[in-house]
Amino acid sequence: MEVVGIVEAVGAYVADVRLGERVAAISFEAGGYAEYIVVKPTQIIHVPDTLDEHTVLALLVQGLSAYLLLDYAAKIRSGESVLIHAAAGGVGNLLVQLAKLMNAGDVFGTAGTEENVK
Repeated sequence: MEVVGIVEAVGAYVADVRLGERVAAISFEAGGYAEYIVVKPTQIIHVPDTLDEHTVLALLVQGLSAYLLLDYAAKIRSGESVLIHAAAGGVGNLLVQLAKLMNAGDVFGTAGTEENVK
């Protein structure tokens, strides 16, 4: 459901989106493996050229999930310690980084294997 690409066409009443612009979106109507996709203007996220598509895709669902877990669900406060299960996974890795950016105290992580601990 995550997509990143170049705008190929713009609807008649759409503002703030340009042909050739690099954008990302989360689409519940179409899959991310499609060659072309139509999304609502409200779904579009403008992507700077400094971010590669892999980073953008990782930040869409996994990054939003991690952020919402810390900010909305856990309501983490500065200096508060955090335990993150599966810290070596996609969301877990982002949780560790975001917890540090949110000035968490000690950040502890668990992992399922010795390889993941490394």
